[in-house]
Amino acid sequence: MTIKVTLTNLELRMAQQAAEALGTQRLPVKASLRLAKLKIALDNATKPVEEARIKLVKAHQRVEGEGTDAKPITKPDGSADIADMELFQKEFKTLMDDSTEVTIDELVKIPEMVFSTCDKCKHNMDRPLEVESNILAALSKFIDV
Repeated sequence: MTIKVTLTNLELRMAQQAAEALGTQRLPVKASLRLAKLKIALDNATKPVEEARIKLVKAHQRVEGEGTDAKPITKPDGSADIADMELFQKEFKTLMDDSTEVTIDELVKIPEMVFSTCDKCKHNMDRPLEVESNILAALSKFIDV
């Protein structure tokens, strides 16, 4: 079964970050494999969006010097010094509002309980899997609980 999901580029970036965060959890093998495949699909879909974002920043970043001597100017925090922030934000919003389609083989089944070991007595047990709601919201189109 193939599932095609259309997301705005903003939703795509949020889903990618959420998949990274969820990937830090110890899940059963099947769920981990599906999550790994989802992360690969999201990473592949995000690459062109990230390339477009970088081009957009470079197009609007202030430069010092001219021609081959031109060097981009950065703020003290390391971020780009944008010449016309209002125009940049408008173009960035257009990029983030654009859509991208992500194809996955199947939904990631997130278990309610995961294997754990008691800290006190080292007894093997199941415990509820705790996931932040913002992670689940960003991945809602890709997961099943």
